Amino acid sequence: MFKNISGNGLNIWEVLVLILFYALLKFLLAIGLLDIVENSIEDPFLQIELGEFLSAFATILILLLFFRRYFTSQKGDFIPYPNWKLILLLLLLVVGLRLVADPFFRYRNILFDEASINPDEVESISFSIDIVLKFIYTIFLIPIFEELLFRKIIFRSLLIRYSNLWLAILISSVLFSATHLSLRNTIPTFLFAIVAAYIYYKTNNIWYPISLHILSNVLWFFIFISPKSYWLLLEKLNFDIGYWLVVISGIGLTYIVINQYRRLKIN
Repeated sequence: MFKNISGNGLNIWEVLVLILFYALLKFLLAIGLLDIVENSIEDPFLQIELGEFLSAFATILILLLFFRRYFTSQKGDFIPYPNWKLILLLLLLVVGLRLVADPFFRYRNILFDEASINPDEVESISFSIDIVLKFIYTIFLIPIFEELLFRKIIFRSLLIRYSNLWLAILISSVLFSATHLSLRNTIPTFLFAIVAAYIYYKTNNIWYPISLHILSNVLWFFIFISPKSYWLLLEKLNFDIGYWLVVISGIGLTYIVINQYRRLKIN
């Protein structure tokens, strides 16, 4: 599996250096570009979104230039026409993962009995240029780039280098989670990374984890711009038996979809 890549792949230390380089590059670009944006745009929300958008785009271009040999089309690496049954399964997987992740997103409400957000106080976000930039950044730039970086470069290199599937999945998933610096995001992003890496391994096609990431971020984005219905539903469940049955159903749904991918024959 994945033997068609040139070279021996990156080792663990090289992967760590790559992640540090990525984080530092993105940070420096964000600072530099934000300063430029602040001098040309007055809207503070637009400044933030445009700064993030430009820094992410610049980071992507630089890293793709450095690692362009990883993205050349190789025989068996890209499937020209995706299997739409597998794409539809990803829709179910996104729902399952979201249900599984919800207790981790709201751990403070569960463990410390903190009050949830009052749905009446939640307002939908109106259309604006900064929301359009966030949409492009969240739905397209980040999923494509992060899957290329963490699955196609890091996971794939570690798998080739050490010939150990779960070592490659574990290291790449830990690094993916570490770059999403938020306590409540740590476990959800770690679980997502495990699933994405496994799907990439089974399909040998980076477009499947990219599709999973895009669909996951689409769900997040719609909750972000119109959260009231989501919070109303969660308030009705209120962490009672019904809530945990919903979470368990998410685990079951995730297992069913992963099992479908597990049955794929590896070329």
